Amino acid sequence: MLAVPAAASAASAGSAGARARGSLAQPSGPTLESWGDNSDGQLDNGQLGGASGVPGMAQLDPGVQLTQVSAGCDHAVALTASGQVLAWGADDRGQLGVDAHSPAPVTHPVTVPIPAPVTSIRSSCSFSMALDAFGHVWSWGSDSVGQLGTGSQAPFEVTPTVVSLPTGTIVKAISAGEAFGVALDASGKLFAWGIDNRGQLGDGGPAS
Repeated sequence: MLAVPAAASAASAGSAGARARGSLAQPSGPTLESWGDNSDGQLDNGQLGGASGVPGMAQLDPGVQLTQVSAGCDHAVALTASGQVLAWGADDRGQLGVDAHSPAPVTHPVTVPIPAPVTSIRSSCSFSMALDAFGHVWSWGSDSVGQLGTGSQAPFEVTPTVVSLPTGTIVKAISAGEAFGVALDASGKLFAWGIDNRGQLGDGGPAS
């Protein structure tokens, strides 16, 4: 875990997410639209396979209000107004954060078991992160290069695990790169972890 100086950033009220094979948009209220590849059910349109070249309505349970969405390469996560995290799509590397860990895709949102209200979410290609109301960071999914920041030696984690930041750290903002994560704490320190083959961690490590 590395600490480097950085400035704070602000999040907007609306939300959109894009990755290599698809996109999500949450314009307002309970609506969610998605388009692109659907080979792993990541569009949440009730179907599995194929692709959509135009935005279509995703399927949410009645009464669900979303505040943020984020798209991975083959899965997606969303944050509800009540602080719960939903996930759908591929789960072969624990991307959905549930014990089920099915090799088959999940085409309808499941609730990610995080034991505190969540205020922010970020998803990368095969892992996701969540920031809870107490300033703790949770991560789940692929951990092939330490991108979960938990110190685990397992190739992936099927349930959310707290990122191993210094004792007393209160995080205010998070972001996820392709195979690394960053977190900004209340004092202005930026922590980074995961792959560093192109200097992603800002610590003077390998770069070309």
